Amino acid sequence: MNLPLEEQSIIRVCFDSAVTILTGGGHQVSLEAEIELLTPGNGAVVLEPDSPGPAALHIIRLVGDTMSTARTEGDGSLRIVFESGVELTAPPDTHYESWSVVGPSGGRAVCMPGGEIAVWDGL
Repeated sequence: MNLPLEEQSIIRVCFDSAVTILTGGGHQVSLEAEIELLTPGNGAVVLEPDSPGPAALHIIRLVGDTMSTARTEGDGSLRIVFESGVELTAPPDTHYESWSVVGPSGGRAVCMPGGEIAVWDGL
């Protein structure tokens, strides 16, 4: 499923129990489980949202970048490709909601435990 995040620029990244990415168009992407970033020239970096450590720099560098594509995969993974060439993948978790996207009007998509995608209010 394609998500309406194309052409959205990243204006803020927040860290708490999740990594939250805010866009200039009013979308919010919350990443609550392991994230993999594939960065040009640096290879794959894995980040745990509740203890990001040095990998946080790779997420912070996304501020000012723009999403080229955003979609869900068959297993429930979220995959976002940025204009810089960075690819972010958030796989599903067996016990928890691993990611969610909330639009400016309140519509949302959530990866439920096990990978099922739930959509409310037509994100």
